[in-house]
Amino acid sequence: MRNLTKILLISAAMIFLNCESDDGIKFQDEFLIGNYEFQNNADFRMIEGQGADSYVGSLENSEITIDFDFGWYTSSVENPPSEKFEVFLDTVDGHYLQILKAIDPREDETRIHLYKIQDSVDNSFGFDSLTMVANDLNMNQQNIVLELYNSWSSTD
Repeated sequence: MRNLTKILLISAAMIFLNCESDDGIKFQDEFLIGNYEFQNNADFRMIEGQGADSYVGSLENSEITIDFDFGWYTSSVENPPSEKFEVFLDTVDGHYLQILKAIDPREDETRIHLYKIQDSVDNSFGFDSLTMVANDLNMNQQNIVLELYNSWSSTD
């Protein structure tokens, strides 16, 4: 009887530690999208999409969906209207960073754009960059998305 109990406990622990949802999508502590890694701060799961010439998909939890596109044809937003967005621009460890924080996140997107500056210098005709976008958020959800965006690190 003791062995049966031990086997059942070990089996139950293995099932729970696997952390897979019913649809077979595994929850992760970190997400790797192209050359960028993000910390999973809100039980997001990664769903890979089908892109023709880029790596696309989404990070989703029960309340938030963040779409991503890593490839040549993503770009930053030029001259975003100041009445709609707070804009954060920076260069960090050789990477260009633009974050758009929607003033009204229900109406406008909350967005991040990243690329390695040297890649844009070496190949001005095309280089990989990452754009992530979340829409229709309340303020608390927007803060969760911004926390995820700000957790980025480069694998270069």
